[in-house]
Amino acid sequence: MEHPAPKKLSHAARQWWREIMREFVLDDTASRLILETTLRAFDRAEAARRQIDTDGLSHVDTDGRPAKHPLLQVEHACRAQVLAGFRLLALDPGTAPQPRLGRPPGGARGH
Repeated sequence: MEHPAPKKLSHAARQWWREIMREFVLDDTASRLILETTLRAFDRAEAARRQIDTDGLSHVDTDGRPAKHPLLQVEHACRAQVLAGFRLLALDPGTAPQPRLGRPPGGARGH
């Protein structure tokens, strides 16, 4: 069964979705939710990066002192979420595609 990329993801994130779904088996709901959450974090990191690129890495605070752009922390946290999501799904770069992720088929134990 094909699972299309969520519509609210950016073009780049939807492309990642298609590539990951083609290369890995993510046929359970939880794995797809983790992937969507991971790609939403990617989109937030990219949005923060674009704003930082526009504004610069620093600004002058209300006391007239130079300060780091507040979105630097957002970008960093979102990129960490992306990497954590990929690790959680065993999508580490350079690893062979996983034959099966998520719970084994068959429902509850012993059935």
